[in-house]
Amino acid sequence: MTTLTSDRLKLVPFTDDHLDGLNTLNSDPEVMRYLSGRPDTREETVAVIEPVKQRWTEFGYSWWSFIDKESGWRLRPLLEIRPVYGLSPAG
Repeated sequence: MTTLTSDRLKLVPFTDDHLDGLNTLNSDPEVMRYLSGRPDTREETVAVIEPVKQRWTEFGYSWWSFIDKESGWRLRPLLEIRPVYGLSPAG
């Protein structure tokens, strides 16, 4: 799979290796109050990752995990590229 880099960041495809970090955020009530309104269980986080992996397999892109190159700190995977069905390339 493709890895993208800039001077500061490395973007890597989201995998099971990122489960613990995502679950830490998804189980935080303060984070999730803005998303689903309640913390996720670990099982719910696993269920979120499965379609992400499937989109990587099917389309060759999906969620990216952002990694700060200097510190190695992983940021939440907020970038997701999805196909938009029914639109022509011109929009």
